[in-house]
Amino acid sequence: MTGRSRARLGRVRALLGIAQLALQQVGGHLNADDVDARALAAILGEFQEDIDMPGGLFPMLAQLVSAAARGHRRARLRRARGTTLPGHDSGAA
Repeated sequence: MTGRSRARLGRVRALLGIAQLALQQVGGHLNADDVDARALAAILGEFQEDIDMPGGLFPMLAQLVSAAARGHRRARLRRARGTTLPGHDSGAA
């Protein structure tokens, strides 16, 4: 793995750590005793409308998961073929 790849991986890991903490806090608020099904539906509806992305929060999350899945598939295919990205060591883990 090149230095550039390691730096990118480090940034992604840091961002995922922040996202994980934020999602834990959101989950705590949504699982509060005073949040019933109607309140939860209203909260999720607000999330859907508040995100500055076409379609709202859920399509944005789906796009993120899809991008991660595509990257994973490409990496698996490269490993299966025994190829690597330019600048990567084929034996590096």
